[in-house]
Amino acid sequence: MAFTGPAQSEPRPSRGSWIARRLPAWRRTRLVGRLRLALAVLLIVLAGVSAAADRTQPEAAGAVPVLVTARDIPAGAVLAAADVRTALLPARAVPDGAMRTAAAVIGRALSGPQRRGVPLTDVALLGPEQAELSGGAGTVAVPIRVNQPGIAVLARPGVRVDVVAVDEAGQTTVVAYGAPVLAVEADPDGAEHGGTTLVVAVSEDLSMKLVAATLRDRLAATVRGQ
Repeated sequence: MAFTGPAQSEPRPSRGSWIARRLPAWRRTRLVGRLRLALAVLLIVLAGVSAAADRTQPEAAGAVPVLVTARDIPAGAVLAAADVRTALLPARAVPDGAMRTAAAVIGRALSGPQRRGVPLTDVALLGPEQAELSGGAGTVAVPIRVNQPGIAVLARPGVRVDVVAVDEAGQTTVVAYGAPVLAVEADPDGAEHGGTTLVVAVSEDLSMKLVAATLRDRLAATVRGQ
């Protein structure tokens, strides 16, 4: 009687090969195609994420700290520490004359209104000589629009003007006497239409009347002799 030894069991097929044998050929082909498509989509997404990171890193590295307004601020307001904050901007987005430190702007008055989040520049602030003209504490700067050809030439910063309101009936009323001009900005089409914005310094009480007049009447300005 021959000794044959213990019977050896056949190796169990792997789960993958078992599934492959059970699936029809057309389903195996479709499954492989879907896996390849999913892999391709994943590689595209990873490439996009990597490219985005490469684009943002140089901007973050080249960011420049600038001062921006922390709230909407009216023209003539004297800036306090709570009115400004520091923001990081890409170097190419920093405007010319941007202010970098709070010490350079605190205590200075705005030449015009500013929206929240706008970078502060040198032209947005009244200079020392303009601040002296404004009369200091108790006065505010008010922008007024006048439609007079040539007024932008006469009403330069430093001169004093009388502001006249003209109602619909043509009646005139002097709203402000001898208001110092702090800034002048002519509209691009001012040569044809005479549109000019004057920033004048007046008392707080008079500023309310002046603002009301700008909303109700047409304004004109006459330049006083030096």
